[in-house]
Amino acid sequence: MMKVSGLLVLFCGVVVHAQEEFPLRICEENLTRNPCWNLRHIAVVHRHTARAPQKFPENDPYLRPALYPRGAGKSTLLGLQQAHVVGRMWKSWWRPRFLSGNPNEVYARTSALDRCFETTQALLFEIFSPGPCHENHQFCLPFDPVPIVKPPMGFDKNINFCHSNTSSQLANMTQIMTTPIPMNLGNQFRTLEDFIAYAKKQSGLHHMNNVDFFSAVIDAYISNHWEGYPLPPWVREVWPIWHWAADKLYNTLHQSTKMSAGHGVVQDVAKSLRSATAAPADGVMKKLSLFGYHDVTVSSIWTAMAPELEELVPRPDFLAAIFFELYEDGQRGEYVLRIRISQGLTPDGRYSPLKVIRAMNCKSDFCPMEEVLEPLERYFAVDDCPKRSLV
Repeated sequence: MMKVSGLLVLFCGVVVHAQEEFPLRICEENLTRNPCWNLRHIAVVHRHTARAPQKFPENDPYLRPALYPRGAGKSTLLGLQQAHVVGRMWKSWWRPRFLSGNPNEVYARTSALDRCFETTQALLFEIFSPGPCHENHQFCLPFDPVPIVKPPMGFDKNINFCHSNTSSQLANMTQIMTTPIPMNLGNQFRTLEDFIAYAKKQSGLHHMNNVDFFSAVIDAYISNHWEGYPLPPWVREVWPIWHWAADKLYNTLHQSTKMSAGHGVVQDVAKSLRSATAAPADGVMKKLSLFGYHDVTVSSIWTAMAPELEELVPRPDFLAAIFFELYEDGQRGEYVLRIRISQGLTPDGRYSPLKVIRAMNCKSDFCPMEEVLEPLERYFAVDDCPKRSLV
């Protein structure tokens, strides 16, 4: 794994070792046809970087808005630094071997929320900037030649949580309250309900419903821990259970939104990959597509392709990503996809290595493009959210 830290200089030295992560040409072995495939396009669906809590409880000395000066739900300063470091790593994978530096080779789109836009902007800054900020401060000037599509708030066709309402979320959470706490996490509590009761008592927030309590306390202390801010003793004492409970509650809260969260993004990914198989109208072939969205977007797509990931990776970490790698056999005019994922940043500041997933029951690491895209589109075919989008 490659070190990612708020100290950007710590990334230096790993660039050379990362360059073969995306080979331009792959030849299959031990096959009668023995074709060689050339890299043609990469579509990436990634989660945003670290963000501030979305809500703050009143008078909590540990969860203070002043700790997050950019605002609730916004990218944190540490998060933006980490996005720049990951962007520099991605640059080492793709430039100049795959991307020439022409911004017309890249398409980028994000959700309407600033944290997604800022993350994609930071990644593109590093991919296209002449050099890192810490080596020459003139490179720290705003530099982003790739236009990013960012729909107006509430009008994004790709992220419509029409089924996300407190009543349905509370009902779903009630169903999991009897879930036993895993034995390897300790015996302080018998069930998830016991843990929630403990946390509400310690925080003095008995009146708060479980949905709001998740955002304002459970998930908020996850942010504090990530940023290196203090945690109260009663949180530190049960931290392994706290983290497990946060993942469990997250999955339950988003069960009803996964279909609408993945529907539009999958359509855009499929469009970008199919477009890359045709001759470009303007003479410049699109080689990279970036889609900056949310944890539920990433998890809905990768669990659709490989259902076992729902248990293995309950919640994608910051900057988690799915890489759809399109390879072409130029002589035969055939296209295959290799799909790899990164779970994103780990708590100790490392970027998780890429892992191949065999999507849609594919028997090989490389599958014919349509054998992946067609069933994936069928999986997300139904989206009954009202169509009120502009972009």
